[in-house]
Amino acid sequence: SRVTAAFTLDSLHYLARTGRVTRLAAWAGSLLQVRPVVGLANGRERPMALTRSRSQAIRRLFELVRTASATSGPLHVAIMDSGPSEEADELRNTIEQQLHPAESMVVHVSAVTQIVAGPNLLGVAFYTGD
Repeated sequence: SRVTAAFTLDSLHYLARTGRVTRLAAWAGSLLQVRPVVGLANGRERPMALTRSRSQAIRRLFELVRTASATSGPLHVAIMDSGPSEEADELRNTIEQQLHPAESMVVHVSAVTQIVAGPNLLGVAFYTGD
């Protein structure tokens, strides 16, 4: 698939409740106070980075988009959040000012996604080309 998706969560607790990560991983993440950055590939979650703060996780999301935008073709990006948030608007503004995408939008994820991922989800989905 041409689309890359990644998101950050406050904790792995909700993913553990639905069996998407082990309870041990969720416990360790909580103990170490990490903010995971999770990617989606072929319908499965995979860890992309562990950060120590929410701001570091958001910077990591931006870096993923920036790296992809270096390839040829116009950038198309959607910022996903679990509800109206300043962080989503700030991330979109940063992407628009620095990367000049052909298309950008902020979308709110469904209630079902929020049940699986938990509150305060922030993510990006993007691709380059036509």
